Amino acid sequence: MTTLSLISKIETAYRSEISYLADSCEENNLKLNVSKTKEGLVDFSRKQQRSFHSLSINRAQVERVDNFTYPMLTSPATCQVPTT
Repeated sequence: MTTLSLISKIETAYRSEISYLADSCEENNLKLNVSKTKEGLVDFSRKQQRSFHSLSINRAQVERVDNFTYPMLTSPATCQVPTT
């Protein structure tokens, strides 16, 4: 499952979406495998680089990655997150 979210000025809406996803999984007897869950952030802001709080789901820390691949597409699409 892939969730894409736009973070405008504050992270509250993004955190709410992730919380809603986790709650929906629990309500439908689905287990969200946090150990395989990755977070990739792309900051398009032209101002100073912002720092984002680490993400946790059900009190488990989610790993933040610099690049990720969508293997389910016809030809895998790769996104590399700029680190500067």
